[in-house]
Amino acid sequence: MNNTAKTAADTVIATFNSDQTIFTAYDVTRKIRDKGEKAYHSEIRDLVTNTFNNGSITLYDRTSVDLGGGIQALVYHPNGTDPNSYDKDWIDNDPTQAKVKTAATTAPAASGYTPLSDLDDDEDDDEDEDDLTSKTDSVHVGSVSVTGTPGITKEGRLQIPINIVKSAGLYPAQDIFVHTVNLSKIEIRTNRLDKSDYALTVNKDCRIRLSKNIIFKRLGVCPSYQIDEDDGTISVTS
Repeated sequence: MNNTAKTAADTVIATFNSDQTIFTAYDVTRKIRDKGEKAYHSEIRDLVTNTFNNGSITLYDRTSVDLGGGIQALVYHPNGTDPNSYDKDWIDNDPTQAKVKTAATTAPAASGYTPLSDLDDDEDDDEDEDDLTSKTDSVHVGSVSVTGTPGITKEGRLQIPINIVKSAGLYPAQDIFVHTVNLSKIEIRTNRLDKSDYALTVNKDCRIRLSKNIIFKRLGVCPSYQIDEDDGTISVTS
């Protein structure tokens, strides 16, 4: 991405954030192209993802939404608003998002989604977290046992090791979903199975870190966790 496109993208993202706009990465691409700039959507999408992950899009959640016609998109929306109120044609039909914002703020409880802010109060990061409060004795990848793998970090996160993430065929910056199977098991998948599933992104170092709130609310406090990988799905059992 050239510097002009990056500067334009950063400006659009900052404006959306300031105006409390509900948007997708493609909306950023469109805004840049409407100004006559050349922009590759794949590059803009990655920039938006990274900007959200490093905490620069403040007080926002990110939710995967079915836009119809087989289109699934990650919608960036202010905390507490309903991502399902997003209109993919808002730039043409409602450029100030007056209707969308009103619908999003007046009926958030009816959406049936679980915002990330209710589950994860930790910012995503890609720093190595070797200062651990505990380590699991073993982590099972299918029938293969990997010993001495880091478990709970000092921030209280459960760290999914790189070799398990790669074994599942996942890659850095890939969008993933955490699905609750029962009170003692969650799954990390590439597809959403339920509206209560919530979106995460594989870190650029190819690790996945689950926050203390995710672990507590979905699995409960446990001295150890078993991590398995089977056919691209990672499961964590307490």
